Amino acid sequence: MAGLRALRGVAGLLAGAALLAASPAWAGVADPVTGAMVPAAASDLPACEPADPARVAADQAKVDEIMAAFGNGGFPVLKSRLPDLKAIVSHAPKVMHRVELCDGRVIVHADSMEDYLVIAAAYPGRDTEWRTTPYPMAMLLTGSTLVEYRKYPDAIKVLLRAVALTPDNGLLAGEAVGALGLGKRFDEAIALADKTLADYPDMPARYRARLLRGKGFALSDQRRFDEAEAAYGQSLELEPGNATALGELRYIAGQRRGAPPVASQPVSTITGQPNKH
Repeated sequence: MAGLRALRGVAGLLAGAALLAASPAWAGVADPVTGAMVPAAASDLPACEPADPARVAADQAKVDEIMAAFGNGGFPVLKSRLPDLKAIVSHAPKVMHRVELCDGRVIVHADSMEDYLVIAAAYPGRDTEWRTTPYPMAMLLTGSTLVEYRKYPDAIKVLLRAVALTPDNGLLAGEAVGALGLGKRFDEAIALADKTLADYPDMPARYRARLLRGKGFALSDQRRFDEAEAAYGQSLELEPGNATALGELRYIAGQRRGAPPVASQPVSTITGQPNKH
């Protein structure tokens, strides 16, 4: 990482990482993909909220189309589709429940059949239905594109809304922490990382490691090097050998030796190289 400080890591964006979140107040079984707690008793479920099925289906189809285009064309394609993404984001509910009860049927909002089956297993003998939800992915794509083009205030706005919608989504929280760091809102980045890590201790290791790297980055930019080294060390316990964490530790060591500071710069998820936008 000579001469470059990198802060990205939306690893798995194209893989369609699990994006739906559960309320932290629910108790039940842990989703092995997200670490979210899913209520095991239908009586604990919130009532379903009205939604326009046709609009949700149209939004899901458009998100799928944009994801496919992204796979072929990268961030320039996403930039050209920002108006569509922002329109989809505008349709997102204020509150989103992973599991809810609608007319006696257990509705499971999940990003894949695998996730749905894991959650539905918590409700044996109940009539369950799988529904996809496009809004967290639309928010992630929007926020990540805005970060790519260094529109940090706009990126932060949409990503913080996404975190409020799905607070235990480690992928979205990690991206929000990264955007806050790049936007020089270091205290907020640290606070969000700490809150997410504390509230969701069973979150998968890759997301916890990402949050710790984002926290370390913000601490390092504040020249709080002892705390930053501790955060990176914890991240490496979860993801041994991570190149970003190791590079940042080398950067801190250089700073301690009197090397000149290097400005932070986002790196493309697709190429792994500094973006040029």
